[in-house]
Amino acid sequence: KRIGKGNVIFEMPKFRTMHVDTPALPSHLMANPDAYLFSFGSFLRQYSIDEFPQLFSILKGEMSLIGPRPDYYIHALEYLKSVKGYRDRHDIRPGITGLSQIRLGYAEGLEATAKKASIDNYYIQNVGYIIELKIIINTIITIIRGIGK
Repeated sequence: KRIGKGNVIFEMPKFRTMHVDTPALPSHLMANPDAYLFSFGSFLRQYSIDEFPQLFSILKGEMSLIGPRPDYYIHALEYLKSVKGYRDRHDIRPGITGLSQIRLGYAEGLEATAKKASIDNYYIQNVGYIIELKIIINTIITIIRGIGK
């Protein structure tokens, strides 16, 4: 998954959950994304195990644990043109989890992305220990319950 902060683009590492011949589209744009999953791919996704390699991006300083969840680069370019406040969410490092992630999950479409940008910008303006503790607790609950996408 290619993402960017400012003018920097880097690869966001994840464990492979889909076959190599999978179309290069986000899963929410595929007709039947489950058809491309490895037999254990849905388990990795359900419990967010596929996200673990992103911890190396934190160690390298490319990502934070908490911050706005990055979008595909080509989608981000479109959202910059059509979603008010979208650019502002790039003022801080992207995160593995964030306020919009725990409130909305993965945003699909312009309307959901506008909500996501609004929530991310609220987080940026109100960042503090309490809000970050709530994000971490909610993320852990989501992982343990296996209710992630």
